[in-house]
Amino acid sequence: MLKSAGERGVVTTDERTVGRYLRWLLSAMALGVGVIHFAAAGDHFDVGWAHGAFFAVVAWCQLSWATAVLLRPARRLLVAGVLLNAGVAGVWVMSRVWGVPVGPNAWTPEPVSLADALSSVFEVGIVLLALAVLVRPTIAQRAIRPALALSNLGIALVAVAVVSTFAVTPSFATDHHAPHDGEAGGHAHSGATLNKASLARTPCKQSMPPGFAPPLLGPSGGHTHHGPAAWRPMASATRDELGRQLEIAHAVTLEYPTVRDAEAGGYELMTAYLPCIGAHYIKSPIFLGGFDPASPTMLLYDGTGADSKIVGLSYAMVADTRSPPEGFAGPNDIWHAHEGGSPFCVREGFVVDETAKNCAASGGTEVGFDSYWMNHVWVADAWPNSWGVFSPEHADLGGHIGDINAAPTKASRKAVARYFAGR
Repeated sequence: MLKSAGERGVVTTDERTVGRYLRWLLSAMALGVGVIHFAAAGDHFDVGWAHGAFFAVVAWCQLSWATAVLLRPARRLLVAGVLLNAGVAGVWVMSRVWGVPVGPNAWTPEPVSLADALSSVFEVGIVLLALAVLVRPTIAQRAIRPALALSNLGIALVAVAVVSTFAVTPSFATDHHAPHDGEAGGHAHSGATLNKASLARTPCKQSMPPGFAPPLLGPSGGHTHHGPAAWRPMASATRDELGRQLEIAHAVTLEYPTVRDAEAGGYELMTAYLPCIGAHYIKSPIFLGGFDPASPTMLLYDGTGADSKIVGLSYAMVADTRSPPEGFAGPNDIWHAHEGGSPFCVREGFVVDETAKNCAASGGTEVGFDSYWMNHVWVADAWPNSWGVFSPEHADLGGHIGDINAAPTKASRKAVARYFAGR
């Protein structure tokens, strides 16, 4: 690969030597892994700027190295390629064996997905090839027939392109992250795959106008994910605590299986039946109090008749617009706020029936809807949610406002959109 002691570390460009074609292979692998990291960067920016920046910086370094090694493959450049790719691959191994030391799930090992495994294979390949040339420069100087070299190189480049394409295809890559969870350091994270065709066929989605999604706010003003909610890995102790909390929440659904039971228990109708989220029955909500899985703010039903069945629970609190309140153990509960809507009056932790003009005079504080956080939990036995236990909406709650069994119409879809856009 190297011509002489004075040029040691420089890959040959003679078309009859291995080095001329080896640099193309090194460049192609670096380009492939750089593309994979760029594809992952967007989802990681949803988690946090540091997470996204890690993937973006790695991607730019690998793409820059791919160009440089093709134009001027000097010894120092090969050393840099070894250090860069060995370091990234090492972080990946740590994230899968021990977990990374940052993020809400610090030191929690992550599962291996196709995209991160393939990118690590490319990185290890770059390291091994570059090291081989650095240790034995004569490898690159070996003679080879151009026709044979070009045919083998062509096959290798096509393979790299195909593998890289598969790695960034959602159905193979295993989608990234819930909106505000995850950590940097790996290549990809497991989670629910959002298949647009499947999403469009759900009763919830069919109840809305094409292309419409409820305007739900996540932390820092970013919109939460509409549809399947990704599931993040947890430490064993955290998982046990979450299981205990969900059992407590599930017991509430057994205590109030119908609207009749809810009203007997002091819950009052707050909304009509609404596609995707059900009819809301509320009981003296204490929005400024602490979180208690045994005390949901609202019970959700598939209608407002006395025999309507419970479909889930809703916990609601007021918190900083940039950060949702603490809730269920682990990173998977999705707290969301609602854009728009008139502010409501809170006094001593309770929402009170006061106009904006009289709120301050009565000792209350006006709270905007973007500070009003909600967390839906779908734990009713007869209503498992294919979008996830903490998804903001339920995939099977369709129909139109007031009737889950009614076939959606153009007019009813517009009414649903107006409701969600205006609350």
